[in-house]
Amino acid sequence: MKFRYGTLLLVSITMIISQWGCKKNNIVGTTVPTSAAISGTVTSSLTSAAVTGAAVILRYGGTVDTTYTGNDGTFQLPPIEITSDTVGVNVTLTVSATGFISKTYSNINVKSDMNIPIVLDINPAFYAKIIGVVKDSASTYPLSGASVLITLPGAVDTAATLQNGAFTIYINLEGLSTLQTSMTISKPGFKTYNQNSLLLRSGTDSVGTIFLSVDKGSTIAHLSGLVTDSRTGLPIPSVSVVLSSTIGTDSTKTLGDGTYRFDPNLQGLPSAPMTLTFKSTGYNDASVNFTINSGQSLTENVVMTSNYNYAIITGRVRDSLSGYVLSGAKVIVALTGTVSSNSKFFSSLKSHKRSVSSVILDSTTTFIDGSFSLAVNLFDLDSITATMTVSEPGYKVYQFIHTFVLGANNLGNILVSIDNGLTTSHLTGYVTDSHSALPIKGVSVYLTTPIKVDSTTTSYSGYYSFDLNLQGLSSVSGTLLFRLNSYDDTLINFSVNAGQTIADNVALNAKPTVVGGDSSTARGIARSISLVSITHQEISIHGVGRNETSVLTWQVLDSLGFPIDINHRDTVVFVPTGIPVTGDPQTGAYVTPTYGITDGSGQVYTTMNSGTVAGTVQLFAKLTLSTGATVQSSPVLITIDGGLPDQAHFELNVQKLNFAGYDWSERTDVFTAQAGDKYGNPVAPGTAVYFTTGDGHGNPVGGVMTAAGQTDASGHTNATLYSGKPLAHAYGLDPAVFGGPTDPLLPLLDGNFAGDPTYQGAGTGYVYAKSFTNGENGSIVVDSGLVCLSATAGPILFNDSLSISPVYIHSGGSTVIVMVHISDRFGNPLESGTVITATVDAEAPPNNSGLTWKISADGLPGILGDYLTRGAGSTDFALAVYGSENVPYTINFSVTVTVNGRNTDNGDWSNTFTGVLEP
Repeated sequence: MKFRYGTLLLVSITMIISQWGCKKNNIVGTTVPTSAAISGTVTSSLTSAAVTGAAVILRYGGTVDTTYTGNDGTFQLPPIEITSDTVGVNVTLTVSATGFISKTYSNINVKSDMNIPIVLDINPAFYAKIIGVVKDSASTYPLSGASVLITLPGAVDTAATLQNGAFTIYINLEGLSTLQTSMTISKPGFKTYNQNSLLLRSGTDSVGTIFLSVDKGSTIAHLSGLVTDSRTGLPIPSVSVVLSSTIGTDSTKTLGDGTYRFDPNLQGLPSAPMTLTFKSTGYNDASVNFTINSGQSLTENVVMTSNYNYAIITGRVRDSLSGYVLSGAKVIVALTGTVSSNSKFFSSLKSHKRSVSSVILDSTTTFIDGSFSLAVNLFDLDSITATMTVSEPGYKVYQFIHTFVLGANNLGNILVSIDNGLTTSHLTGYVTDSHSALPIKGVSVYLTTPIKVDSTTTSYSGYYSFDLNLQGLSSVSGTLLFRLNSYDDTLINFSVNAGQTIADNVALNAKPTVVGGDSSTARGIARSISLVSITHQEISIHGVGRNETSVLTWQVLDSLGFPIDINHRDTVVFVPTGIPVTGDPQTGAYVTPTYGITDGSGQVYTTMNSGTVAGTVQLFAKLTLSTGATVQSSPVLITIDGGLPDQAHFELNVQKLNFAGYDWSERTDVFTAQAGDKYGNPVAPGTAVYFTTGDGHGNPVGGVMTAAGQTDASGHTNATLYSGKPLAHAYGLDPAVFGGPTDPLLPLLDGNFAGDPTYQGAGTGYVYAKSFTNGENGSIVVDSGLVCLSATAGPILFNDSLSISPVYIHSGGSTVIVMVHISDRFGNPLESGTVITATVDAEAPPNNSGLTWKISADGLPGILGDYLTRGAGSTDFALAVYGSENVPYTINFSVTVTVNGRNTDNGDWSNTFTGVLEP
């Protein structure tokens, strides 16, 4: 399997920082405004809600003005006296609120009314940040949409878990160092989780992973019952009971007391229709249809009727030679008087007033599929020894003694043989040229009789034969028609008795031709060569145990298209061309014989033999006339296929080393197996290659993979892996167990091997794909490769943390490096094609200030490549943040890293950190 490795990768988390901007009023004429007012709105960066009661302090010159935000978060400061619309007034604005970090804006140049939106970050010292993950206790699968409720004095705060089961809640401690509260987590179909003594502190508190148990009382129904005998009323043990519904199928057997039980999980449905099926030897099948409600306990008792008194005899009659079923065959079961064990049965017949002279117990004829069914009443006996007789016209009578027991007696296939001595006749003969007396190959012979129509062609020796089953008739009459181009049709009549063999030899007369012929034969000299037959259009290279030869037959024709006769016979040379022929003469393909002389029907033969080189051969037949002219056939194409797969030329390649398939079903990845023989040729088209997946210990994980494919002409075949259950958990990958014999340890990045936790963690999400086929001498040819089924994206980390303190850079060249980690929730790389970007949001320069600045963040890949293992360039990236211009005062900015791809369900996952650009 081929691997690629990259050099950069990144991950991110979201926080929102708003920027403020100035709005300048239009000025009419040249009048200098006498005053300007500053207003705005203060909101929380966490919730975007208005901050009430925030203090807004304005300072300029020796003046200090203070105001407070209202319930809607808005404020309005007293007007500022403006003496020049070109210079304006520089002011400082400070905003503070309980529970938030104060924010100061310096050197704001005011020339007209301004509206400033201000976003305050929460003060971690005033808040408790509660984080955790909610999972299913049985499967450990994350539960999204679970409700997390924190009960506070006089209030509640809630959150819903994300797709990865994670939740975050911020609680304002209102100046307290600690706060006692309770937490409740609930989700439909699961038991509610309560923690009544949750102690909150300022900062981040992790409650870890919380497991919710399925509330079986709300989803599980209970079904039970008793199975009894209709005649005795006694319970029936070991009855096969099958419960089926649209939800699924389950089965059990009744216990010794005849009881059974199921606990079906309705999987959230209020009710479901179901069917119970009961089967037991000696009893008629029974079934019950019903509807059961979620949480309901239902009883379904069943009474089964026995077929206790009968031996049910079944089977199928077939022709012993062809295996074909025989309909209409007579099947009889009769008593055998010589068998002493039947004395009890004779007594039973008498006690039931049956005549013992009537010894046939039952009889029938086979159906169109050759099957039959008999029922023998055993009365009060457990078994009976009887004779079965099977007869069919034209076949030998088949008879045997068998002991039939109470209940089912399946005899399987009963093979009867044709009575050849009574029904089959044989027609044979030879076909020759009437002029040369030489045998004619390829003559079509048509048999027509009232009971059969058949056809064949003559062999190299001119021989033909038919086997005619008279089907019980004593004799039959018919005709034989002999037909070949350039010969007159010949029809003969025959009559044959059952079991008789007759021989009819036929001499065919060539059609007369005078143009280009001579006075003695009326046939002309060679003018064209036509292919008559080829035994194999495809052959295999030498030494692989497959067909290596093909016999070709040509016919040389005169100017009118008739075969040349024996008097005009000529020598035909066979010329093969192509790479399999022109290569090494010791191992190349060849023909034998290399030339031949035409026979009485103008035909000539040769054999194409394969060597060890695969490819296509063109074969010509040529002859040279006495005039020096050359007569040549059209080329015949023969394909020489490669041999059996060879380990040194077998490999498995994957379309994507990593695809988002762990948390999603039916997403696909394509694998291609390349198979060559020991000479480096593509293997024969149609060679079967098998595929599977696993963890290296025989555990099939990672979903479903198409089981097999057949190679094309280039030696390739594809398989598709469909993601799904069972999931690829951390079993401890062992490539030495699952790998191919020539690559037992599947080398990975920088010489490290599969299973190294540095590059693969616990191995969760990793799957081996394996392809194998049969090589020479029954050997197994195999190769395997590792793929990653990446899961839902995990949180984006900065310097290995969800959040970091603001970074400080100096304008005009200073750079800060922030390490960014982006991976799935197991730490594995995300799927190729994932878009990873960084955007910078900085404060805008004041209007008409004449200032510009730019803050840049570089180092993310943009579009992620195809990576198998974690590390630098695949999950870890260095993000460089720098300011490109000199600024006169402090600029606040934020950097947001965003991830979008199939691991995030094509939605944006992001995280943000803040920074300050200093002069």
